[in-house]
Amino acid sequence: MRLLKQWRYLLITLFAVVALVAVAACGDDDGGDATDTPAAQDTGEEGGEIIVHTTEPESLDPHFSDFTVDITIMQMMNRGLYDILPGGVLRPAYAAELPTVSDDGLTYTVPIKDGMTWADGETLDANDFVFGIQRTCNPDNAGHYQYILTNIAGCDAYYSAYGTEDEPLTPTDAELDTLGQAVTVSAPDDLTLEITISAPQATFKSILALWMVYPAPDESLASVDAAWPAPPNTPCSGPFCVTEWVAGDHLTFVKNDAYGLEPKAMLDKITLQIIDDSTTALQAYDAGEIDMIRLGPVDLPLVRDRADYVPQALPVTIGLQFMLEDDLVSDLNVRLALSRAIDRDLLNEVVNAGANIPTTNWVPAEEPGANAQDAFEAVIGYDEASAKQALADAGYPDGDGFPGITIILRDDETNKTLGAFLQEQYLTILGIDLTVEITDSQTRQELFNSGDFQFLIGGWGHDYPDAENWLVGLFETGASIN
Repeated sequence: MRLLKQWRYLLITLFAVVALVAVAACGDDDGGDATDTPAAQDTGEEGGEIIVHTTEPESLDPHFSDFTVDITIMQMMNRGLYDILPGGVLRPAYAAELPTVSDDGLTYTVPIKDGMTWADGETLDANDFVFGIQRTCNPDNAGHYQYILTNIAGCDAYYSAYGTEDEPLTPTDAELDTLGQAVTVSAPDDLTLEITISAPQATFKSILALWMVYPAPDESLASVDAAWPAPPNTPCSGPFCVTEWVAGDHLTFVKNDAYGLEPKAMLDKITLQIIDDSTTALQAYDAGEIDMIRLGPVDLPLVRDRADYVPQALPVTIGLQFMLEDDLVSDLNVRLALSRAIDRDLLNEVVNAGANIPTTNWVPAEEPGANAQDAFEAVIGYDEASAKQALADAGYPDGDGFPGITIILRDDETNKTLGAFLQEQYLTILGIDLTVEITDSQTRQELFNSGDFQFLIGGWGHDYPDAENWLVGLFETGASIN
């Protein structure tokens, strides 16, 4: 059971759009990793295995998770209705074709490919997609990305069945079942999925490609609130299946021979080696222990001239995230002071080796519907005098009486450099002390989702190409990812 929090945190202080980063989509855990470095180009040969660098995931449940590393891993072992190609083009995956939409724009009918199976041989059909959507809306599973499905009629009511922390509810099992049945997703037959939304939504076709709509095996899971099975019994509908997860060390994936879609997996096995620190990962790569790694900005000066360094540019925004239920940072003037005291240009050079593009925009300029670049510079941008004034307006002139504040950072050399940079900026400009708390990636994710922090570094990369995805659910009171 999860009680919804009201306006848990606000993303306000934005200091970089990551220009060199390897992510799939969704909420990024911090701004540390910059790019992938593959050891060799794809030869097109079938078979073999590789070892790839990762950080620790929080969960393998596609209807629960919200972090980049989790989603990237889940996309290896799951497929949904569609894939989103460059330019936002949809390509059918388990859907036989693009959905048909009723004249009023409310009902989406998706034909499902015949003859598809899970890795264990069980039939994969429309009923599994109904089950998957119901799991995302289920209040006991409490999927962090439920807000994406808020337009499916009945999903919000089901998800919020237990009320809020301030106003908890205690529904009976019968009432929960009634709410679940009211979610307007159904399978008129085994090869037809039907979804009714509350209001027309131009982006809903793209949403049908996302992981919170992935299928769940209705024949093997006892109920929609049942726990997602751990390896080696984790449901598998993608090109690879996870067979092992040794916490803090590695995950093992093998080719899914029952996978019915194209393209098929070329490799027989992939091992994801869990290493939080990118510099340690680079050392393992150079020693021949890992075939592909994610680099941190701190490593870029060491590899920029190497033939095996391959940068990838994606629009991802990294910034400070504040817990507004904390008494100190609930004060707008405190947050403004912390934001205005950051020299983003200097930060980019000192911490990120110039890899990023400093900004005060949340939505990247490349995204449809974005604001003009630096539209918020006058409000939250670097300005020492305004930073000092904001702190004084909060009741702490020149830092006098300020109780101190703690930032949570993942254990990585880039983040350690970032922590030291922020400590120096805040002490020099504001006269306040910043405590830097370094944690492993999984602990950082748990602190984030529980709301047990004052502020931390986090980010966002789009799940589908529209400014809507950068705003809806994040800046809404009571939304599942707020």
